[in-house]
Amino acid sequence: MDTTRRTFINNSALVAGGIVSTFAPVAAAVAAEPAPAKTAAPMTGAAKLRALLKRPGLVVAAQAMNAETAAIAQHVGHEAIYVGGSVMARTLYHYEDIGMILPSEMAAFACQVAEAVTIPVITDIDQGGETPLNVYKNFRTLIRGNVACAQLEDSHNPKHIKGQADGSLNRLTTIEQMLVRIEAVMKAKAKENGDIVLMARCDEFYNLTGVKGSDQKRAEENFIKRCNEYAKAGADIILAQSLTMEQIERCAKEISIPLVDDVLPIPELRKTKVKMHLALRNTGMINQYLEAIMRDLKDHDDFDHSKFALPKATYNMPKVSHYQDMRKLGEDWVLARDKVCQKNVL
Repeated sequence: MDTTRRTFINNSALVAGGIVSTFAPVAAAVAAEPAPAKTAAPMTGAAKLRALLKRPGLVVAAQAMNAETAAIAQHVGHEAIYVGGSVMARTLYHYEDIGMILPSEMAAFACQVAEAVTIPVITDIDQGGETPLNVYKNFRTLIRGNVACAQLEDSHNPKHIKGQADGSLNRLTTIEQMLVRIEAVMKAKAKENGDIVLMARCDEFYNLTGVKGSDQKRAEENFIKRCNEYAKAGADIILAQSLTMEQIERCAKEISIPLVDDVLPIPELRKTKVKMHLALRNTGMINQYLEAIMRDLKDHDDFDHSKFALPKATYNMPKVSHYQDMRKLGEDWVLARDKVCQKNVL
């Protein structure tokens, strides 16, 4: 090795050694510092809803028409939100609830609502999609969007339609078909390593509204059988659609998981084992108020608050959402942009 190369290598070693010795105390000090305390991850929507369901008493979920009404419901003290398929169909497209909107659209809508609030959001997802493949995909979307619970139905599309071959309004799947849908939900949870409360809706009674006698008895037996099968497959709660108070009390004793209602009077439900009520009627009242306000504006070029006996609102968007954080980002962007503009002008 020539003298020049040997000298270079020796000098390099000295420099490297000096750098290491210079920073060694710093590295030791950093290593000696205690690791920052780990902060607990915030509870997911599903975890919050499970906690509510374990609590004694009836959980009432207020129906929301969109993210804004969900935020208002949270503001006044509601503990859970429900977003029904009928509301989504009308809000998005002014459609009837006959299966015209896609479950993927419903999942996206529910995720937007869940972003606006910190209380659990429960959503309708109809059949989850045409096949279990769609169920799997849409439930992964719901889990990533922190939606607490989804209502999965044991019927076929189109729904709420007369003239079907079996005479029903909502033609039911077989139990086996519904079990495959539930299996798809379980696989979605495993894939996302996440959680969502599965509410299975059984429409066994829906097609017998107003029918009496032996058909009702047979429907009750089939309802109990279906619901217990859904529970074994992984369903957490059951939406008992179109049951009377007497029927729901009898069925609650025979079904292994809690029941949910969306029709019966809340005061009466509080006396039963029903665990949750989906309050659907408030959206109709909202529409009545909106129509009256629009009519008053059309007729008088103004809106007279006093005509409608509306209380003074206490809801304020910045208090409910991430409004201030978003505004700060906007202000930072304007400041940075304007500095660049001023430099270009100068």
